[in-house]
Amino acid sequence: MSLKTRFFRTFANLPIPVRNEVAVVVDGQPISWNVLKLEVESETKVGMLGLEILDRLGFLKIDEK
Repeated sequence: MSLKTRFFRTFANLPIPVRNEVAVVVDGQPISWNVLKLEVESETKVGMLGLEILDRLGFLKIDEK
């Protein structure tokens, strides 16, 4: 499963108020879940770096199958 797919599954399960909280810090800038979603959808460098960081931290949902 791709990092993007795993991110979107994780994002969909977040409570709405949590989506405004900081998800990662990329290049010294705090990025909220909502902003990261936009960055990932646009396939920006910040979005891809954010995905890699969340994956390394174990925050992205993994398919249990």
